[in-house]
Amino acid sequence: MRLQVAEILSLLSRNEKRKYLLLAIFSSSLSLFDFLAMTTSGLSGVFAYSYFTSASLPVFLQNFIASAGLDGFPIRTLLICTIALVFILFTLKSVLGLFLNYRNLLFLEQLSLRHSRIGVQNFLNSSFMETKHIQRESIGFALTDGIIQLFVNTLGNFLILTSESIFLTSTLVLLLIID
Repeated sequence: MRLQVAEILSLLSRNEKRKYLLLAIFSSSLSLFDFLAMTTSGLSGVFAYSYFTSASLPVFLQNFIASAGLDGFPIRTLLICTIALVFILFTLKSVLGLFLNYRNLLFLEQLSLRHSRIGVQNFLNSSFMETKHIQRESIGFALTDGIIQLFVNTLGNFLILTSESIFLTSTLVLLLIID
């Protein structure tokens, strides 16, 4: 797959490569919202346990709360704030993810249309002798659906694969650090 992506990227202009790279970076950075939301969710669980059982907070969490200047707030307030923050972070991640996916699909659609047009022009400029051995269905597929699948499926799936791999790797590293 890497070779396919490299070959497809070689067809792109410098500006298109830069746009694709920016989309990849922004899609991968959405995992930060997942990290923040998961961490905040864990904090809300600790606050809920402490609030409902009247147990004291762990020392490292008490130190963190004191260093953040939040030691004057009751646990109930911290619990409500962390639950609200979890909701806000997951909602923000979803909205930004929808926006980035929309922009990504528009970008890939523009690429496929441009390269489809180039393919049609090249086909029309070729001689009959060059194309007589090619089946009509193959030509139609190559000039329409083939190019769409090439750009949207390959580059789109590679973008998703890259961002999810970064998220999983970061999660594993974070879990190893915590444990």
